[in-house]
Amino acid sequence: MGKPNFGRYSAYQSIVTYLRFSPIEWNNYLLLADWRLDYTRGVNMDLEYPSIKKMSDILLEVECFLNCCKKIIYEEV
Repeated sequence: MGKPNFGRYSAYQSIVTYLRFSPIEWNNYLLLADWRLDYTRGVNMDLEYPSIKKMSDILLEVECFLNCCKKIIYEEV
C-alpha cells in the first residue's frame, strides 16, 4: 500500500489557474495536506512540524487564500 494522500491537489491547482497566482506556495500546500492527514487519520507520517515563524508565514498565505475565495463568492452573488 502506498502513502495516503489528501486528494485535493487537482482542486488547488485549478483555483491557482483561475486566480493566475498561488496564494499558498505549492510546497506549503503539500505540507498542510500531509499535516491534515497525520492529524485526522493518525497515519503517523513522521512529519517535521514547522517553527512558529514558518507556521505564521503559512497562516498568512492561508488568510490570503480565504480572502480570495470570499471575493469570488461575493462577486458571483
